[in-house]
Amino acid sequence: MKTLKKFLRGLAVVLVILIVAVYFFRAPVTSALWGLFVSPPLIAQEDVALGKNETWLDDYHTIEKIDETTYALNEPRFFQDNLSYLIIGEDRALLFDTGNPGRDITGFMRGLTDKPITVMPSHLHYDHTGSLSDFDGIVVADTDNLKDQAEDNLLTPTHYQYMGIAAKLYDLPTWKVDTWVKPGDKIELGGRTLIVVATPGHTPESVSLYDPSTNILFAGDYLHQGEVYAFMPNSRLQEYLDTTESLLKDLPKDVRIYAGHGVPHRPDALGATYQDMSDLKDALIKMRDGDIEGTGILPRVYGVNDKIIILTDIPGPDSPVWDFRAVDKD
Repeated sequence: MKTLKKFLRGLAVVLVILIVAVYFFRAPVTSALWGLFVSPPLIAQEDVALGKNETWLDDYHTIEKIDETTYALNEPRFFQDNLSYLIIGEDRALLFDTGNPGRDITGFMRGLTDKPITVMPSHLHYDHTGSLSDFDGIVVADTDNLKDQAEDNLLTPTHYQYMGIAAKLYDLPTWKVDTWVKPGDKIELGGRTLIVVATPGHTPESVSLYDPSTNILFAGDYLHQGEVYAFMPNSRLQEYLDTTESLLKDLPKDVRIYAGHGVPHRPDALGATYQDMSDLKDALIKMRDGDIEGTGILPRVYGVNDKIIILTDIPGPDSPVWDFRAVDKD
């Protein structure tokens, strides 16, 4: 009997240690498991529903014309339905995000404009930086001390910044940054001005671009229909709330939000609205105050509205995302 009790006590200790280890190392573990077991195969081309102004460029990419000088490059067969945006001015163009690695998009972009094209990522995840080095002129926002991280303007992301492990990409790229910008800076394209807006939350370095001439916010992964990812190793819910409150204050209510992801099989889900931002703010406040119940464990899922859910980390000590400051309820 004593031997059995000793064995059970030892087993309990081992289980506790294992649970604690899994909790504190869940970010790299879940990232690796995501790459091995979660990322689904490409959607069959014949199963893709195209939008009204969307056409195939090859067997993987589509292009959607937003207006005469703005195009969305889509990856509708990818399970996250990636979107990059070509924004054309009178003198030059800017490509905001460059999609997944391993696919050359330079020919497509140069087929849409003969103006010089610079590229800028909304953040450093692999699925937004795939073709950065294929273009002349990389612009990066100096948020989260990225400029200090670079050596002689050569920027190598960390594994958590790049998240390539989630797609079985284990080598980190290095990019030669030609121009650094800061939040509030204006990028002049000639007759068209883009304002750099810090939108941390999904990642600390995330930025968006606001175009006053078209009233469009190119939002990256800040907000989109479907699943909003706030469970990444460096996501921050408090930053998500701060960002949302700032945008609601600064942007007009009729702003058009074009996001870095759509929803597979829903070609109408290209972006979000001011009301979606307001709903996100309400949901985040309820999450902070414990007035809304989530489902699941990792990720934990909370409803924002009938179009959007937000996926978060487990609340607890040293949680990468559950960092809400203590705030008194009204």
